[in-house]
Amino acid sequence: MPTLSAMILAGGRSRRMGQDKALLTLASGQSLLAHTAQIALQLTADVLVVTLGQSAMQ
Repeated sequence: MPTLSAMILAGGRSRRMGQDKALLTLASGQSLLAHTAQIALQLTADVLVVTLGQSAMQ
């Protein structure tokens, strides 16, 4: 049986947004990254977040 994994690509400079778009706060109060991870975790426990830059540890 195939194993399902999810990879969230959250790198990039977000120059047009003016701030890191992965950390943008949605109407729910969650960041875009947290919301995306929550959905991915409903599908699989194997979730990898790939990010770069100075906000990588946030």
